[in-house]
Amino acid sequence: MKTIKDLTKEQVIEISKLIYPFFDTVEGEYEYYYQPYDPSWYEDAREYVQLKFRGVTTGDTVDTLILQISQNLDCWFYYSRDYMHHLPSRNQCAVQRQFIEWGIEPNYERG
Repeated sequence: MKTIKDLTKEQVIEISKLIYPFFDTVEGEYEYYYQPYDPSWYEDAREYVQLKFRGVTTGDTVDTLILQISQNLDCWFYYSRDYMHHLPSRNQCAVQRQFIEWGIEPNYERG
């Protein structure tokens, strides 16, 4: 069984292209990060994959955008200015179909 730890940076970029509607405005490099489950983190002990990049949020304002994919394959999308702002995660049906195509399955054991 493949889980989020098996996602490559390129696959997470493909997911972000489905969620973020202005992908042609992305500036710079992508920061990919995998956080394994760590019980010492207590309330925030969770497994997730994260992708950070810079892109347009409103008008011509460029912010840091953050996509987090949790172990149950929920996708959370944020931008960061002075604090984290939640953005809608578009195309969830297409995102979940992509996970199925890649053979990525949710993991409900922890978190």
